[in-house]
Amino acid sequence: LQPNHPAVTARRIMDLGMQLDGSAVALMVAVLPKPDQTVAVLLRVYPMNNAYLPLGLQLAGLYEDGQAFLEVQARGDDDYIQLKFCAEFGERFRVRVGLNDAVIIENFVI
Repeated sequence: LQPNHPAVTARRIMDLGMQLDGSAVALMVAVLPKPDQTVAVLLRVYPMNNAYLPLGLQLAGLYEDGQAFLEVQARGDDDYIQLKFCAEFGERFRVRVGLNDAVIIENFVI
């Protein structure tokens, strides 16, 4: 699933408005309908000002109750981190982006 894929029906890029280790980051969410009536979801976090994400920056997909179903952490030379998963229309999930004590959580509905 590529963010610029022509079949991507929804794409949203959010400046998370926070400095993490001196770096501003943005969250991109892309949704691609699949033939089986589900959707492929792509979450990516990009650095806004620097070439790389801060070491240890975390991206997590969460169930509504806050339990993580997918997590990834930035390494030394990552220019983005991403998660991919499938969901059903009407399904709710949360996205957590954090570094140390700085955390942002966004809520989504497919």
